[in-house]
Amino acid sequence: MIHRISASFPSSLLFVLVCLAITFHAGESFLPSTPSHGRLSRPLRGRRVSTARLAAQEEQPAATATRDSLLVVWDLDETLICSRERYPIERSTRRLEDPEEPLPDASQWKPLPEGAPVSDFSVDLVQQYDDKTRWVERFDIFLRPGAQELLQWCKDQGYEQALFTTAIQLYADNILAHPTLDPSGELLPRRLYRGDMDGYSYKSLARLRPCLKRAVLIDNARRYLTEENGIGVPDFVPKWAPSIPEENDALKSLLTELDELDDVRPRLKELWKEGRFECGRRGD
Repeated sequence: MIHRISASFPSSLLFVLVCLAITFHAGESFLPSTPSHGRLSRPLRGRRVSTARLAAQEEQPAATATRDSLLVVWDLDETLICSRERYPIERSTRRLEDPEEPLPDASQWKPLPEGAPVSDFSVDLVQQYDDKTRWVERFDIFLRPGAQELLQWCKDQGYEQALFTTAIQLYADNILAHPTLDPSGELLPRRLYRGDMDGYSYKSLARLRPCLKRAVLIDNARRYLTEENGIGVPDFVPKWAPSIPEENDALKSLLTELDELDDVRPRLKELWKEGRFECGRRGD
């Protein structure tokens, strides 16, 4: 019995080795023909990889880059509001030498001329010059009809909004804090003032965003606008208030059109060339 087992052992071992070799080569045939680069990229030995799946992966388009939201920058005076300074009855009313002296009340400011439009609200600005002296100014503010609704509409569209004004920060922030404009600071969260201008005649939008393909400045003053990024609007003054709602609708339509573009600058250049924008004083 022992002799018979030992005699058959070499042939049995040969049979096992042949089977292993066949299995090994069969497994290799299931591997993809594409070369591997490193151990982590090599598929498991013997695992079938569908050629259809590989082809589908190669045909998948690269992820498209998300474009910036439309940046809408607003001017303040004669665009969102119109202000008129109210003068005191006595010039000394403006200068308060006593730190405990109260601010002048309404009776100490000159009344509005007869027939003058009534403002929406007033703001008193107090500037501290030194430890004792304060300087008081009063401004009557006329609000552009639908201004808050227009700003809210822009926010709802997903536009990024900012303010760029030639006024000082004390003046602008006190006006915007009124309940009829932006008391929470959510509509115009980014604000630039007189001190942020490049000189007194240029509002650089690059201070808000380096790439200006999708940025616009809405302003009534032509000298602050470029044809690549500017949207000119007529001066807002109280007597022209009835025409403002129509102008607001036109602004919404234009912003909607520009929001569809990857680069607003060519389209704005066309509109300027066509004379579509009216800046500054309106024709009587």
